Amino acid sequence: MDLPAYVARLGLPAEDAASPPSAALLRRIVAAHLAAVPFENLSLHNGEALPVSLAADALFDKIVARNRGGFCFELNGLLSVALRALGYGVRLLPCWVAAATDVAGAGFRPLATHVTLLVRDAGGAAWFVDCGFGEPACEPLVYSLDGAEQTTAEGITSRLQVDEEISEPEHAALGFGRSRSGRYARSGRYARLEWQGTGDAGAGGEWSARLRWAQDADAADAATYEVDAGPQLSNPGFAAACRHVCLEPGIFRDKLVCTLLTAGRKRTVAGSRLKTTEPRCSGGGDEQVVAFEKLDGVEGARACLEQQSGSPEGRRRRSAWGRARWRSRESGSTSS
Repeated sequence: MDLPAYVARLGLPAEDAASPPSAALLRRIVAAHLAAVPFENLSLHNGEALPVSLAADALFDKIVARNRGGFCFELNGLLSVALRALGYGVRLLPCWVAAATDVAGAGFRPLATHVTLLVRDAGGAAWFVDCGFGEPACEPLVYSLDGAEQTTAEGITSRLQVDEEISEPEHAALGFGRSRSGRYARSGRYARLEWQGTGDAGAGGEWSARLRWAQDADAADAATYEVDAGPQLSNPGFAAACRHVCLEPGIFRDKLVCTLLTAGRKRTVAGSRLKTTEPRCSGGGDEQVVAFEKLDGVEGARACLEQQSGSPEGRRRRSAWGRARWRSRESGSTSS
């Protein structure tokens, strides 16, 4: 991993490539990553070979050398490689995405089509990190399953807590196999991420289920969770999930999406329009302004996507943008 090139891609100072793996550095990396590296599915729309490669060299070439973005397996996948190179302990967590957002009856999609990271810093603190969702929190969350509320800078209030247990046959069907300890596939214990205060809900609004993942059966808390014992990015389970996202029909296949996030603003190219939301979440006292801009065909979309990618002004247009097949469907977006 070329750490100087990676931190430069994020817009961070060069000295961060050699800094100790602290909580403060992790916060800087997550915020910079969300602001500089877009959540995007261009590879599904521009004629690239599918499914996308999850090899570390291929991810580095795409995201760093070619200044592109990607979706969860790519973004969090390369982030996991970088964090390990910086000295953090990292575990990949296969996740199910909520199909219904109400907590009381929340169901989850049948396949684990998302991945997040459990990260341990030099001080031993554990963090829940996600730079590959359509609209994640802009800071790492303390990995504690006691349901304590955590409010991050953009206004999202989150909580992590133990979820229900499910049967052995259902859990064993995940396809991710066992950890080195042999416990991963046998555990029936789950955890979930819930949000409050997103969008129009505002602070104190209803809780929304977002993600669910499996826990080690004997890990009572983050202090005993084995960060290096889970499935690696090369695991066939991730390859199968990535193949499903890339090739199966659905909104992610139908509509081109590109999103960049800061604590105060969300910009999304979805379909044939650009949506800008400031601030990202209501309920903080500031009036939320949502603006839409109709994009002018292929050229307008291409120019907007180039701007979203964080390319320096005047940099030669990349052929990947130029090959994009514009989809003008007006159906909903996965991240707007």
